[in-house]
Amino acid sequence: MGPRWMHTSGLWVLVACSGQGTDPGTSPSPPTTSTPTVPAPQPDVDADQDGYAASVDCDDADPTVHPDAAERCDGVDNDCDPSTADAGVAWQDATDGWEDVTERFAEGTADAPVSITLDEPGTLHVCAGTWYAGLQLDADVDVVGAGSELSVLDGGDVAHGIWVDAPVSVSVQGLTLQNFVDTVPGPYDYYDFSTQRGTYGPALHCAEAAEVVARDLVFASNEGHVVGGSVSVRDGCELQLSDSAFVGGDAMLGGHLAVSGAHAEVTDTTFEGGRATLAGGSVFVGEVFSYAYAASSLTCSGCLFDDNHAEAGGFGGGAAFVFYESTLQLNQGAFTNNDTPEDGGAVLLNTFGAGSGPTGGVVDFAGTWFDGNQDASGANDLVAVTAGMAHDFTSSTRSVRCDDAVGCSD
Repeated sequence: MGPRWMHTSGLWVLVACSGQGTDPGTSPSPPTTSTPTVPAPQPDVDADQDGYAASVDCDDADPTVHPDAAERCDGVDNDCDPSTADAGVAWQDATDGWEDVTERFAEGTADAPVSITLDEPGTLHVCAGTWYAGLQLDADVDVVGAGSELSVLDGGDVAHGIWVDAPVSVSVQGLTLQNFVDTVPGPYDYYDFSTQRGTYGPALHCAEAAEVVARDLVFASNEGHVVGGSVSVRDGCELQLSDSAFVGGDAMLGGHLAVSGAHAEVTDTTFEGGRATLAGGSVFVGEVFSYAYAASSLTCSGCLFDDNHAEAGGFGGGAAFVFYESTLQLNQGAFTNNDTPEDGGAVLLNTFGAGSGPTGGVVDFAGTWFDGNQDASGANDLVAVTAGMAHDFTSSTRSVRCDDAVGCSD
């Protein structure tokens, strides 16, 4: 459309027109847009200040973990390389950090195991392998293995194992403790026990009001000779043991475990193949040292006692012997195939006669199964009781025979 004239207020005005109402010679302005702001480059963060940025550090919150860190036996990928495995033995001191103690443990041989004392609080990590070593724990120490099927401490049939005789708190887990023996040569006189450590459980011994928590342990082929073929709990020690197993074991009293003047609480543990030359093929509960008659107690929940034996010439108790002012409490457990040619195919309770010392004691078999236990009578005799010992058999799932005038419930 071309220009046209418009009359307004008495004047003629020339108006330019086009098809779009604009001057064809003028181009429209482009729309206005904003330019995005690009943040300035930031430096790579090193939060744990170990010299390695987060982009290469697989744990930037732990200064002991970085690509050039030494791989330790602690269950952590220390060097940020999943292809490298934990190895050796490492000691984590509570105040001084980490120390590789593999060389100290590796010095031990089957003929000459090493004895290592830990007298500072901390954690000992024991990786997979067999280490010929025993431990003296004189501080609050945690001993952590890779699992009882992987980490082994071996006494080579010449040394004792883990010894705790100070008022400390200790935990032990994930280990097999095998081939430990007492360190005092026999023969042994029942009426004259030596006070040396060799007369106590060689694989694990605690005393002097120590507190020990243990789990996932296997005690195999240990020989205590006198009291406790693998484990002894004495003089006010408190032991909590769970999810463990005793395989084989030999002692005069308690082929596996002895509790004297102390308390032990055991759960979900098996006791198999123990042997006693005097009494208690697997377990002895009572105090005989110095004839102090200190009260002793063992509580065992979910425990299986199988194929344990007390030899002829002793007192009996194919699986357990309870002596003087002592308590044995078993919950939801089982005694199977234990035997002795003396009294008490499964359990013997005995005070050794009136007037020889304090009498009394309690045995409670709540929900415990008895089967296949044999004593001198050739019957499926389960318990022999000497006068003065209290007992509660009412929750047992089989009948119980008692060889005294006190009488027992079926």
